[in-house]
Amino acid sequence: TMECNGLGTIGILFPELKDAKEYVKIAFEKLNDELDKQVYPDGAQVELTPGYHQVSRSNFMDLAKLAQMNSVPFPGEYLYKLKKMYEFNLYLMDPSGILPPFNDAGPTRTASSLREAYEIWKDNQFLFGATLGKEGEKPAFDSYFFNYAGYYVMRSGWNYYDNCLYFDAGPVGYGHEHEDMLNLYLYSR
Repeated sequence: TMECNGLGTIGILFPELKDAKEYVKIAFEKLNDELDKQVYPDGAQVELTPGYHQVSRSNFMDLAKLAQMNSVPFPGEYLYKLKKMYEFNLYLMDPSGILPPFNDAGPTRTASSLREAYEIWKDNQFLFGATLGKEGEKPAFDSYFFNYAGYYVMRSGWNYYDNCLYFDAGPVGYGHEHEDMLNLYLYSR
């Protein structure tokens, strides 16, 4: 994804290059395919590491934002597929806006990614997550199960002082394979 992001960026920013349009076409075709390979239907990136999920999400989104700013077309389903990665951030975050340190990740903040998601899709749930409930619309559920990642999120609510318990019952992630299955993470104030 990093290489495709670079290739597409060169094609967009240097349209005078003979093969610029082909660079963009190849980059988006490969990135679109990689969204299917690297992102589970529940939105989790296959490494199952919330920190690396952000790197992957950025690699997919940065080229799309650059294309939009320069009126360069890209596959219509691309943003739809990518939205699941932002929903992963929203549904997994604790009431303080932090993702649990599963696999090879430390605590990861979500506010900027959820603000970006709100700006793209105008979904008030993303605004709720970005502002920690000060604006927007709370998701319709408190608890959530990521059936591909195997993450269980059990909340007493979405407010800062609500409790949140996570259980990792999923597979070992691809690539960064820390065998931390069956761990618990508790958020409580």
